[in-house]
Amino acid sequence: MATSERRPPPPPGVWRGLGLVAVLLLLASITAIGLISAGVFDPRPAGDVVNRRELTARGVGPGETVLIWLYEYSGADTFAARLTAAWAEGEQDVGYGATVGAEDDYLTAAVSPLGYAAVWAEQDGRREMMFPWQPWPHVRRGGEANEIQIEVSGRRVSVRVNRERLWEGERTVQGKAAGLYAQSFGQETVIDFQELVTFAPAGALTLATDSPSPAPVPPVLAAAGFHPLLCPPLPPLPARAAGLTTCSERNSRAP
Repeated sequence: MATSERRPPPPPGVWRGLGLVAVLLLLASITAIGLISAGVFDPRPAGDVVNRRELTARGVGPGETVLIWLYEYSGADTFAARLTAAWAEGEQDVGYGATVGAEDDYLTAAVSPLGYAAVWAEQDGRREMMFPWQPWPHVRRGGEANEIQIEVSGRRVSVRVNRERLWEGERTVQGKAAGLYAQSFGQETVIDFQELVTFAPAGALTLATDSPSPAPVPPVLAAAGFHPLLCPPLPPLPARAAGLTTCSERNSRAP
């Protein structure tokens, strides 16, 4: 009968070395997870941060559409806008996001607190859906804040939501302005616009737009007195006076 030869155990130093390697691998994994969570490896827009503007909550009435320009780029064919915003209260069948371009020719990227996202271009009142409204897993639902970023580089446009690519394609953006979009598809709502960060190459000038231009207002809203620049924000829902739902009514009560 053949006898098996018992091998001697590894020296103690080998076990200590393997333990040290395991600890180092664990620390490296924890560090990598922390850096990824902090966004260190996230793609950054071309150029530098040229403006960082804190925003405020904005009320949107039933069926209202709000489009407000905040910045205009000068001397840059490459620029980006990154908006942080969240649904605050009221109707959840709404959209909110960032827009770039000009008042009669612009591109908008938007999300919904119900988990939907969309990208479209609008020119002279005609809308072309680049990414139709549909559920998207990276949209944060409810009152969680979403980050919507639009980057323009010549004819190349890239849209990211929460640092994940939503859409990318070729599109000529005629204007060089950046602003905010909000729309209610049902009843009144409040959107908490938190921050808009603009990026551009070194030397490009970003001008704050003191009198932003509104988007074209549908006739039915114009007849109701809606004007996105003259419309005071809706008061908080619990303290809202009954009947002050149209822009003209709110303007009549504005100080």
